[in-house]
Amino acid sequence: MAKNIPEMIVHFKRLEENSPSMAREVKWQFFNMAEGGEGDASMDGPSIREEYYPSRENEWFQEVCDLMGWVKQ
Repeated sequence: MAKNIPEMIVHFKRLEENSPSMAREVKWQFFNMAEGGEGDASMDGPSIREEYYPSRENEWFQEVCDLMGWVKQ
């Protein structure tokens, strides 16, 4: 999975075009992680944050959200 912000933006823009429902889930996960969450509510195995973004700070997730133009509702 892409780890730098420009790659993430390209990936998520494609996702929004090709799979809007999955893009909504990713959007929710990133808002959650920007606020210090783990990106999912599952207690089975590692969280999204632990699995894919273990070294990323909350601000990194917020920057992705901002650059995507995502507004939390």
